[in-house]
Amino acid sequence: MVAIAAMWKAIGVESEILNTDFRALTSATNTGDFEVMRFAYFSPYDDPNAFMRLLETDNPNNRTRYSNPELDRLMAQSDKTLDPAQRFELIREAERVALKDHAVIPIYFYAARRLISPQIEGWVDNVRNVNPTRFLRIDRDGAS
Repeated sequence: MVAIAAMWKAIGVESEILNTDFRALTSATNTGDFEVMRFAYFSPYDDPNAFMRLLETDNPNNRTRYSNPELDRLMAQSDKTLDPAQRFELIREAERVALKDHAVIPIYFYAARRLISPQIEGWVDNVRNVNPTRFLRIDRDGAS
């Protein structure tokens, strides 16, 4: 945020950085008590519509209060489209609408890499990168 504030200052935008705990951040975003926020979202499932739903006008999780009938129309149409390629193209178009409006400004994406031995059983790759050790075991002899 310090780097972004410096970039904004260079173009005449004054900003104040407020560091807060998650509860206060959630409260501020629920009430709309912010002008700009940095907020991370982890999708509960592997589909781009999970992120785009956050920008739909009537979605209670739309913390930005962004509203664009074109985005809403494209997302509704994607819900009714059975062809996966067509569906993803509609979601891509909805994303273009939101980015053109600067509804969100993606600044980074989380990424993780794990090196898992073939002897480890029970490992399931997932979007949250959560693998409790109670579900893991070592197959030392390859017999299981």
